[in-house]
Amino acid sequence: MPEKEGRAIKGLLFTQENLKLVFDWEKTHTRRTRGLDKINKQPDKWTVAMVGNVAHVWGMIPEDFTVIKPYYQPGETVYIQETIKRIKHIFDNGTGYETEAFYVFDGTIVPNVNWVWKRDVLSGMFLPKRYARKFAEITSVNLHRLHDMTEEDAKLEGINPEVPWGFHDGYLNSYAWEWDMINGKRYPWGGNYWCWDYGYELLDK
Repeated sequence: MPEKEGRAIKGLLFTQENLKLVFDWEKTHTRRTRGLDKINKQPDKWTVAMVGNVAHVWGMIPEDFTVIKPYYQPGETVYIQETIKRIKHIFDNGTGYETEAFYVFDGTIVPNVNWVWKRDVLSGMFLPKRYARKFAEITSVNLHRLHDMTEEDAKLEGINPEVPWGFHDGYLNSYAWEWDMINGKRYPWGGNYWCWDYGYELLDK
């Protein structure tokens, strides 16, 4: 996937559990808090309006007005960040490349890796773009508070209320549980924080 002129392609990171949902097209939206630290210190203080692809944010006094740009923009191509693991140097007949790594998600060989890291597992957070096998296009962006989500929103996040959270009632409650598992230490669901809602579609590499 070539980079657009003058712009480096950013990565989009998911948990191992969510990668399957992304690759199976069951998860087509993701919510992130990057860039929202200021307004999430006092989330009740702000009023937000999306103007184009940026958020206009008002506080209780005129001086509090600010404009916040999302980290990802509609139309932008991103690469999916996956964890890889070192293996003994081999020649892979399937790809025709020598390599030293495989994707932890499904064991597929990562072609043409010369392992240079001082650890045996490289988190997806640090995966260079050249080793990405999946790309996506950001299709939409919105800013809202967590408790504004609907059951349908939770479905688009790939939530299945019966697996593995069958003791929860509905998609939204299951999503709230998952949110706290990932983000609860900093931005627990009960705080009703602001978050970016990104829609995306997978692309052919």
